[in-house]
Order: sequence, then C-alpha cells, then structure tokens
Amino acid sequence: MASGELIELLKKFTPIEFTEDNFVNSPPLLIIEKTNGQDLVIVARNSRTVNLLEELSYKNYMKKLREDVYSIKRLSMIDALYRFLWIARISWKNEEVYLLWALINSHLKTSDPESLKSTLLREFNVELEKCLSKLNINFVQDYNKFSELLFSRLDQQISKIPPVLLQKIVDYLCVHGELTVEELSRRIIEEGVSISTLYKVLS
Repeated sequence: MASGELIELLKKFTPIEFTEDNFVNSPPLLIIEKTNGQDLVIVARNSRTVNLLEELSYKNYMKKLREDVYSIKRLSMIDALYRFLWIARISWKNEEVYLLWALINSHLKTSDPESLKSTLLREFNVELEKCLSKLNINFVQDYNKFSELLFSRLDQQISKIPPVLLQKIVDYLCVHGELTVEELSRRIIEEGVSISTLYKVLS
C-alpha cells in the first residue's frame, strides 16, 4: 500500500523532472550512502528538492547535515524514497507508470474535473480522456472515489517493485560493472549481503 510519504513525493515532483536525461546528468534527488541499518544519506541537487527536504525535516523525518545533504532516520520515509526512485526509473520506459504518475500529480493539485483536465494538459501535454483510456480507468465525479481508484492502481505498480536489497545489488552492478565477478561479490558481501542471497539475485 502506498504510504503518505510516497504520495507526497509523487505530488511534489513530476515525471518530467525525473526524465532519464535529468536523472543521469543532474538528478534532483540522490541517495549516496547507507550509513547503517536505519539511516540514509541523500543529496538534493536543486532548490525545489532542498525546499521539500527542509519541509520534511521539520516533521522530524530528516536531519540536515549541511547545505544540501540530509540524513533520514524514519524507516517509512526511507522505504518511500526507494520506491519513488524506482517508479521514476520505470516511468522512462513504461507509459502506464508515466501516465499514472502524471495523473496522480495533477489530481492531488486540483479539486474538480475541469481543473484536472487543464492541469494535465498544461503540465504534461496529456488529454484526460486519452490518459484514462490508456490506464483503463473510468472517471468518477466523486473525487474521493477517484482518488481510491488511482491509489489502487498505484498499489498494483508498487507490488511489482523488487525488494530494496535486490534494487541495491542491481544498482551496485550497474555502477561497478567494470569489476570482476569475484571483486563484485566481495564488495557486496562486505555490505552485509549473505552469499546465498547474492547467488539467488545473480541467478
């Protein structure tokens, strides 16, 4: 089930900000280090991200370490960030995920069908009717019920997200692809991953 923190991230950021080019060349949000089992260090790369992290830090989600670096101790927020970044990456190639994110983002910022339609078209150049058709979602006038439909579809996408451990191993393989299998295995095991788990993932 989508957490409030994940929904807030999908509302604050758009898939346009997290295109593949932006993500690779200048990611607005970057996880740089896992310091222990409960803390995560992240870096904000632009003013909007800094403002969001400042807002979250006031809710005791984060601790500011320096100008654009924050430490997170809230486990639900850590989980939300991993899920959010995975959704961002999937949206590059998966039109359904892209459209769902755009629709949720527009819906959470509006209060009626007309404003939803205009916001979706203005910010994402997507027509509401075509978007709903591609997502196979029927629009309902009751905004609360429509929210339930969108979040239910979001939950379906979340259920496809691999465990955080698998994401980390895959990310590690992508970043350190020049290393031999032996070197990669040694480094990943040093991060606390068991040999049996590593073999399962690689197989």
